[in-house]
Amino acid sequence: MHFRVTNREQAKLLIDRLCASVSQGKVDRKVVRLVYIQRSAFSTYRLRKTCVDFGNMLKSKSSAWFQSWFSYLKPAGTGAIPSVVVFALAGVIALSFCSLSGQKRRLEAERNQLTAENAQLNTDVENLTETVDKVTADNEATKEQLKDTQNELDNFNQTKDEEYKQYLEDLVNTLPSRSTSKSAATTQIAKIREAIEVLLMDANPEEADALLSKLAQEEAKINWKYDHFPDYYPTYGTLTSRYGWRRDPITQANTAFHYGVDIANGVGTPIYAAGEGTVVTAGWYGSYGQCVIIEHGNGYRTLYAHMSKVLVTVGETVTKAERIGLMGATGRVTGSHLHFEVFLNNERIDPFKCIG
Repeated sequence: MHFRVTNREQAKLLIDRLCASVSQGKVDRKVVRLVYIQRSAFSTYRLRKTCVDFGNMLKSKSSAWFQSWFSYLKPAGTGAIPSVVVFALAGVIALSFCSLSGQKRRLEAERNQLTAENAQLNTDVENLTETVDKVTADNEATKEQLKDTQNELDNFNQTKDEEYKQYLEDLVNTLPSRSTSKSAATTQIAKIREAIEVLLMDANPEEADALLSKLAQEEAKINWKYDHFPDYYPTYGTLTSRYGWRRDPITQANTAFHYGVDIANGVGTPIYAAGEGTVVTAGWYGSYGQCVIIEHGNGYRTLYAHMSKVLVTVGETVTKAERIGLMGATGRVTGSHLHFEVFLNNERIDPFKCIG
């Protein structure tokens, strides 16, 4: 239970009554233990007296304006509530004033700090502007230098491309005369093609394509030349007679000029075309017996004599190393062999200039 009293006399009276009730058995001791007596902190009299004393003090020490203002705060009634409200408002105003003063000082400090930071930022902006202007000027100078360098490089590349073009044209034009064999020519062609693709294709693709086309034509000519050139050894066996003067193998009396080479072997030994060409003679050919003559072009012609069997016909195109007949002993001979002759521009030449 909760009792509120305003002074000591009321509290003492309440305690006496509780003790009497306990002694008479009306109230249990346990209940008394739960009794709570609260005395008011301020009575009306005390609060009024405190306010009057505080007002008298302010009258003696404050100005006329403050005295006039404080007169509105003096309690007019017998209750303590108006005075408490007034003092509460005064306390709130005082606390608010203190809080506002603290906020003002804090805001002033923040303003000073922001002013300093703003000044520093202005200085940094000025420095940054100067740096940007300097970098811009440097960039302009660098652009001019790069432009000049690019012009020089373009001129150099143009001169270089012209030199490459002339060099590669010279290579292509002199390719047939510089090639000593088909394998060497093939190697040279591959190197020239690679040089054209590396040196000229990116800079001048049209010129590169033109040179590659011309190179392909030259390659076809070279391939044709070496395919038709009679350099393939026509058979295998023993060399019994060379090109030049010799004693006649049949009469043994007179010397005669031998216009070919003789390669001896058994009857039926294969005979091969020394180069690609067209068969112009295939069959019996006087003292040469069974004979084949092939026209190779470029002024070359080859003759294969004393065959036992001819395997090609007139007008037929044969490739290099193609079998054209079998070795034999037909015609004016002393034994089985191949008589091989080479003609250049209708003149007999030493066959070993071609097959040697």
